[in-house]
Amino acid sequence: MGDDARVMLRPMHPEDLDVVRCIEDGAFAKPWTRVAFEREFSLPQSCMRVAVDGEGAVVGFIVFWRVVDEIHLLDLAVAKPQRRCGVAGALLDDLLAEAEIGLAVRIDLEVAAGNTAARALYAGRGFEEVGRRTDYYGPGDHAVLLRR
Repeated sequence: MGDDARVMLRPMHPEDLDVVRCIEDGAFAKPWTRVAFEREFSLPQSCMRVAVDGEGAVVGFIVFWRVVDEIHLLDLAVAKPQRRCGVAGALLDDLLAEAEIGLAVRIDLEVAAGNTAARALYAGRGFEEVGRRTDYYGPGDHAVLLRR
């Protein structure tokens, strides 16, 4: 894919879950379960999107909640072969555009303290550290709270 992601973004559908779960499993030590993703489809505040490559394959996804004038980014992951190709940036930029259109006053998220690639992505989009959650992902695995 190169440095410039050539993906289309669309709403996530239940039939995407097998691929989404594979991406999730490859991205996180404590991945979401299928039930967790299925639950999101029933929540009115939940927005779920996938990034699809030129062949129609799902290569990344984002899950966030819009609650009144705030957004909370819950999950963002990209398939290993497409990492560092702009897919995460495309998903995040789409979220930022929606936040602007919807007049969101802030966007919050937690990211693993040791995830330097994700932290750099968020910092490059104007997110700032506003706190920490000790042992958030398990003993010794802390989260950094980011806000824009």
